[in-house]
Formats: sequence, structure tokens, C-alpha cells
Amino acid sequence: IEGVNGAEYFSYFMVKKTMPINSIVESKGLIAVVNTMNSNSGMNVFRHEIEIINKLGAIEQFFKELKISGSHSNSLQYLIDEKANIASIDAASYYYLQRNNPELKNKLKIIGSSIKSPSPPFVTHRKNPLCLSSELILTLNEALLKLNIAHQNTLKIKHFSFVPFSDYEAIAR
Repeated sequence: IEGVNGAEYFSYFMVKKTMPINSIVESKGLIAVVNTMNSNSGMNVFRHEIEIINKLGAIEQFFKELKISGSHSNSLQYLIDEKANIASIDAASYYYLQRNNPELKNKLKIIGSSIKSPSPPFVTHRKNPLCLSSELILTLNEALLKLNIAHQNTLKIKHFSFVPFSDYEAIAR
């Protein structure tokens, strides 16, 4: 995926191609769509970009309205159908969605991207002996190697990596 190096993660800020804006700052007063209010890629990085990076105030006051679509795919459709003006879309999700729907590139444009952070962690029960971080990563990597080439090419996942908790401090603020 273009722009991703290793266990990185980020979102694109997207609008309909015909929208006359080219930055998130220019989207003040417009209608935003998020997949869910507790989504990291759809809401939290959006909030971080507006409130922390650009210091533009609370996201709820920055936008005229915040709509909830239920998924990144639905958020993109909201933009196309002009039910909303801007969305924050997980870069990996967009990669897979536009790969299966190439017309998305002709209908939408990327006007920015969030800061890069480590990929979202796998969350398991603390006392589950089968889910120790190192063993889980090893097992997932072994499973990837057992996939046939067609499935490996579809997933585009080269390997899973262990990411120390301290690496997440950049987005904890």
C-alpha cells in the first residue's frame, strides 16, 4: 500500500472530486461523515488532526454536522451521494475498496492524510496463555506462509510485527 512502511497505519481525508477544497482546514462548516464515533481511523485521527495538529477547536464545532455511516465503504458512498462533504478513511481500507471499485478514484479525491502511527494492536484477554504477544505474532506469520499465493496476493500482508506499547505515544496526546 502506497505510503505504508512496515507496521504503520494512517487515514486519508477525502472529499468528492468536484469539491472545491484541498485541505482539511478548508472543510470548516461542512458536513463530515464518520464510520462510528469510536473508530480510530474514521473518528479519532480526524479529531486529532483538527483539534491537536491544526488547533481548530472541537471537532463537533468545527463541522456543521457529524453523520455516522457505519463503515468506511458507506462513508465513501455518503461523499459520492453528497450526503456529506468530508470523511476520514483508513488507508488500507481505501486501498482494498478502490482495488475492487476502481471508479472510486474518478469520483473522490484525497486532500490530506493523518499522522502515521503503529498499526492497531491485536487485543486479547490478558490471562489467555494462548495469546501472548510474541506467540500470537509468530502464529499469525506462520498462517500467512501457509496461504496459497493467490490469497497472499489478495491480502497484500507481508508479515505481522510486534510493536512495543511505547510506539503508540505519538497518538496518545
